[in-house]
Amino acid sequence: MAEDPGVETIPDYLLDREDMIPEQIPDLPGAPSPPADALLPPVNTELPIPAPGLYGTHSAARRFAISQTIRVLTDLGKIWNERHSDSPIGIGDISKKGGGQISGHVSHRKGIDVDIRPLRNDQEEQPVTIHQAAYSRALTQELVDLIDANPVLAVQFVFFNDSQIQGARHEDNHDNHLHVRFHLPSNSPAAPPLLVRDTERAAVRELQRRLNMRAASLEFPRLTVDGRFGAKTEEAVKAFQTTMGLSPDGKVGRDTWSSLST
Repeated sequence: MAEDPGVETIPDYLLDREDMIPEQIPDLPGAPSPPADALLPPVNTELPIPAPGLYGTHSAARRFAISQTIRVLTDLGKIWNERHSDSPIGIGDISKKGGGQISGHVSHRKGIDVDIRPLRNDQEEQPVTIHQAAYSRALTQELVDLIDANPVLAVQFVFFNDSQIQGARHEDNHDNHLHVRFHLPSNSPAAPPLLVRDTERAAVRELQRRLNMRAASLEFPRLTVDGRFGAKTEEAVKAFQTTMGLSPDGKVGRDTWSSLST
């Protein structure tokens, strides 16, 4: 479907139903309250499309966000382009310029919700559902891993209906797109997430993937990319930290993540 940069057209995946995900969804107990609307950052930064690793699926008029969301997506695209230049990520609705109500959605008003196509195994820039042979679970999982490990905004949730994707939650009508919501900067847990022994989450998979890229030089066995921070992953983290002159405590915080990004 060719996009029209000047028309706020409703994406085809919403033509027969509205996205009913509300702005406020209960979070973990003890999470800080969202800021008052007067304190919300402006939704005035457009995602530049095309960009390395990214393509637009629908109208550019619906790809505005807060600046931090755009940074997450552009940085994600650069990493993805280095790994999978033949399979770019399809970005759909974010918000309209200025935020507020947007047709087809109950949410997508604050520049922190992003609709993303699942990845395909045939490099086509086309829609796909989890029920089609062209759907790539492996690439889609890697995408979720990277989103969870981003250093800018913590992820509040990813709605997507492949039950085998770590880090995603089921929500009706999400067989053909991922709905990613980030925390607002003023209401955000740590990003990238602090990872410690026994953590299980998508970001651990990305950690294991990055450690495996250095396994030969650090002389430790390649890790199984399974999203579980066990003894072998901890040993690899400590070896990497020692090599980089960091305190070898086995905890993956901002300094270790930063060193792994280079």
